[in-house]
Amino acid sequence: MVQSAGRPSVAGGWLTTRANREGRAAQLSKPNHCMQMAARLLAPVLILLHAVSTADSAQPPDDWRVLVRDADSRMTAGQFAEAQKLLETALEAGIPAEDRWTVLYMQGFAFSKTQDWVKAQTSLERSLQSAELVLGRDDPRLARITSTLAAAYQNEGRYEKAERYHRRSLELQEKVLPAGDPALARLLMNLGSLLNLELKGKEAEPLLRRALSIASNSDALDRVTRAMIQDNLANSLRVQGHLEEAERLYNDSLKVFRDKFGETHQVTADAYWGLAFIAKERGQLELAASLYEKALQGFGTSFPDRTPFIKQLKSEFEQVKADLSHARPKN
Repeated sequence: MVQSAGRPSVAGGWLTTRANREGRAAQLSKPNHCMQMAARLLAPVLILLHAVSTADSAQPPDDWRVLVRDADSRMTAGQFAEAQKLLETALEAGIPAEDRWTVLYMQGFAFSKTQDWVKAQTSLERSLQSAELVLGRDDPRLARITSTLAAAYQNEGRYEKAERYHRRSLELQEKVLPAGDPALARLLMNLGSLLNLELKGKEAEPLLRRALSIASNSDALDRVTRAMIQDNLANSLRVQGHLEEAERLYNDSLKVFRDKFGETHQVTADAYWGLAFIAKERGQLELAASLYEKALQGFGTSFPDRTPFIKQLKSEFEQVKADLSHARPKN
């Protein structure tokens, strides 16, 4: 069976590509405090606050701190290109080694928001290297960087590197979080999502079932998060050819997504894509074409045509339309 070659990171990836500000506060000033990871890219504000709050309030701030504060304000307002320029200037202003990784992280996050994946990867790799020197290689706070790095590589279609960083994020947090912590559900979902893209559905399935078990027994995770895990589990089952259970999970997820996000949203679109693929496999070409069209409408113009999963989605849709054309009787 042909598998869709690339979905957005729910973290997503959201749908590990769909970046938002989920997750509980990470007290970054405490070296042993573990942080909650989101299913998407994480907002940089908490790390930023650590960077700027270490200054003595009785003294005037250094120039780089002013630039970082300004960049934070721009990012909050969605002005990511402006923030990138400010952060580049700040990085040229002699930031102390113990704070440099936080600003590099912000820069990488800002590049990811404008889908400049190569620049995001470069900044985040530099942030990780700097943070390892300051915090050590096993500090759980590194998971914030590795998770964002994984999403940046996943969204560019570089799945081998994305898998490595998703695994490291999970390993870092499993050392400090209890087995049923909701943060682990999100990290398990991220890794499972990536494994699905690599056609490793059998390997992804137990991770996603574990994530769903945690989510089902946690009041900290809402129904949307549970639906996202179900959607990823459905992808895993579809990869393995278990279409009936996959179809049920897609439909259950779709009800939640439509209620929360509406018909034309990238999260809703992923469930439509899965159902479209199942319909195609069953030879239900009219239904498949309709569902593929809904998926494309849901993703809209959020991602350029060169994005791997958009190319794959359009390729599948074109194949269905071609099969339909051949199947219809000619006059």
